[in-house]
Amino acid sequence: MLPVANLIHVSDVEAALRWYQLAFPRAKLRDIDGFVCLDVDGFLLELVAADEKVCSGKAGSVTYWGVTDLDSEILRFKALGADVYRGP
Repeated sequence: MLPVANLIHVSDVEAALRWYQLAFPRAKLRDIDGFVCLDVDGFLLELVAADEKVCSGKAGSVTYWGVTDLDSEILRFKALGADVYRGP
């Protein structure tokens, strides 16, 4: 069994979608029965509106990504407005 998706609660789905498309430029937009998600090489980032049950932000999901050059990816994400909450 392999993980296939990460559900990410956000305060603004459209803004989050734009940001994640910048962060993962190879991602393909998918619409599954009106549910918008990004397909990143077969792994789905499911962006949904935060609500009274699940808030957005750093209290939400944690996803680990494999990268070739961690330092350059951290710099790239910071340039896109991301914050580093914990060091690598």
